[in-house]
Amino acid sequence: MPAETHVERSPLDREQVFDLIRDRLADILEVEPSTIHEADSFTDDLDADSLALIELAEALEEELGERSVGFRIEDEDLEDIKTVKNHFGVKVNDVVMALVSGVLRKFLADRGELPDNSLVAMVPVSVHEKSDRPGRNQVSGMFSKLETQIEDPAERLKSIAEANSVAKQHSSAIGATLLQDWTQFAAPAVFGVAMRVYAASRLTAAKPVHNLVISNVPGPQVPLYFLGSEVEAMSPLGPIFHGSGLNITVMSLTGKLDVGIVSCPELLPDLWDMADDFEVALNELLDATR
Repeated sequence: MPAETHVERSPLDREQVFDLIRDRLADILEVEPSTIHEADSFTDDLDADSLALIELAEALEEELGERSVGFRIEDEDLEDIKTVKNHFGVKVNDVVMALVSGVLRKFLADRGELPDNSLVAMVPVSVHEKSDRPGRNQVSGMFSKLETQIEDPAERLKSIAEANSVAKQHSSAIGATLLQDWTQFAAPAVFGVAMRVYAASRLTAAKPVHNLVISNVPGPQVPLYFLGSEVEAMSPLGPIFHGSGLNITVMSLTGKLDVGIVSCPELLPDLWDMADDFEVALNELLDATR
């Protein structure tokens, strides 16, 4: 496979983002770009259906260069994950975190980039039962050490499980509605200005608090159907941020695990190498149980 070429891109301002979306959407809807305005509603004003929005998302992904891959952890591999969980007396989430840790450790070591200190993941955590806010999407977050500096897979898993326990205690000590209270107190325009200042400043070049985002999402455990056909797999996707250009999301579906990896191509162009290392990391953990 030929080496890929990546072009250095400058951050887009609000006007440039709108121009990009307007031009791509005009092509999809076959209308003049001048007929599309920033305040227009996709459905009410532009009469865009769901297929048009999917085309727009694909066009923007290609234009902006975000990369993603998806794959499935098969039934026998899921049983191996449960074997590791039961052997070490930890949770499935701890094993998933250890899997990701092993993958990242090998990926960085193979490239001579493994740091001496542990990588840190931001992990979304549901606070639905701890929050008195209405609605179902109630999510907080915790920072979890991946212990990538530990070579032994068994010791790495034990340390991750212990660190996760401590992180959850710290996370639960913060009110679940704290961020929601603050966003209601401060005008949304304040946050818009803050984000624009952040994007244009040198802060984006500074070391972030976390290195990546990892989500383990429990999905439906009964078969799902779409237009009469059974949904056999899902490709979960998650956001990436300034200075933290990697997201790994795991979603369960009818007893299987689907994994989605999204990255900024300037930081991580070779995601399939990372995906292939999941089997290696799982075998390391499984060997540690024997």
